[in-house]
Amino acid sequence: SLEFPTDDFFALIRACYNKRVDCPAYRRLTFALLGVATPSDLIVDKSRTPFNVGQAITLTGFQFPEVAPLLPGLQRCSQDPESLLQVVLEWTGGQPFLTLKLCKLLQSSPYVIPVGNETTWVEQLVRARMLENWEAQDEPPHLKTIRDRLLRDEQRANRVLGCYEKLLESGVLLADESAEQIELRLSGLVVEQNRQLKVYNRIYASIFDVLWVEQQLKNQRPYAQAFNAWMSSNRQDSTQLLRGDDLLNAQMWATDKSLSDHDHQFLAASISLDNLETVDAKANHLLEDAHRQARRIILTGVGILSIAVFLAIALMLMAVNHNSRP
Repeated sequence: SLEFPTDDFFALIRACYNKRVDCPAYRRLTFALLGVATPSDLIVDKSRTPFNVGQAITLTGFQFPEVAPLLPGLQRCSQDPESLLQVVLEWTGGQPFLTLKLCKLLQSSPYVIPVGNETTWVEQLVRARMLENWEAQDEPPHLKTIRDRLLRDEQRANRVLGCYEKLLESGVLLADESAEQIELRLSGLVVEQNRQLKVYNRIYASIFDVLWVEQQLKNQRPYAQAFNAWMSSNRQDSTQLLRGDDLLNAQMWATDKSLSDHDHQFLAASISLDNLETVDAKANHLLEDAHRQARRIILTGVGILSIAVFLAIALMLMAVNHNSRP
C-alpha cells in the first residue's frame, strides 16, 4: 500500500496521457509501474474514469538460456551442471525466486552430485528444504505470500479456491478472464498458456494441492462436514443436506460472500429439500387436523345415537310397564 492518495496519482498519469493529443511533448513521457494489480485496483473511486490507458506486460518464467549465467555456480556441486539446472527448471517452472533459491541450496551442499543422479538429488532437496514444514522454511516469505493473497478477501476466498480446485481436478482450465481467474494469476500460483490456465510449477502444485484447498474451504464453511459427505456421495446423499436452523445459519453466513459453484449447488439442494419437507409437514399437519375433526364428528354422532337408542329403549320399557298394569 502507498502512503498517498493513489486515485490522484493514477489520475495524473492519465491526464498526462490525454494531453498527448494537444501537446506532442507529452509523448516523451512513459511511466513503468511495477507490481501486481488489475486496472480496477488502481483507481478505487468508481466516479472517476478507470485507469485503462496502460499496457500490461506479462512476465514469463526463466528459460534455460536466461539462467545459463548460473551454471558456473553449480559446477562445484555437480559433474553435469547443465543437466542439474534443467532439473531445477522442471521443479520451479522458471519462477525467478524459486529458481535462485533452489540453486543456492544446491550450491551450499557439501556434496558433488554424480552424473545421472540430478533428478533424485534435486527431488530429495526440494522435499527436505522446501516442501516439508514449508511455512517454517519459507524465508524470505514467498509461499506464504501466495497463501495470504488467496485468503486475504474472506468474501471472495471461497470462490477463488473453488476455481483453483476445478483447475486441480482437470489439470488445466480454459481461461475466461473471470475475477477468480485473474486473482489466481495475480497471486502467481497459476499461469496462462495458450488460453489455458495451469499451476505454475511442481513446487506450487505440491504445496497448494487438493488437500490444502479442502482444508482451507473446511476452515471457512460452517457446514464443511455435511458438504464434504454430500460431495463424496456424488451429490446423492440427501441426508447430508441442511435443514431448519442449520440451513438458516448457512444462508446468513453466505449472504456477503462469493461462493463456489459447488457451494451454490449444495445450498440450493438444501433449500429445495427443506421447502419440500416444510410443504410435506404442513400437508401432514392438515391431514392430522382433518382426521381429528373427523374423529370428533364420529364420536359426537355415536354419542347422539347412543343417547337416542337409550331414550328409545327407556320409552319402550315405560310403555311395556304401562300396558302390563291391571
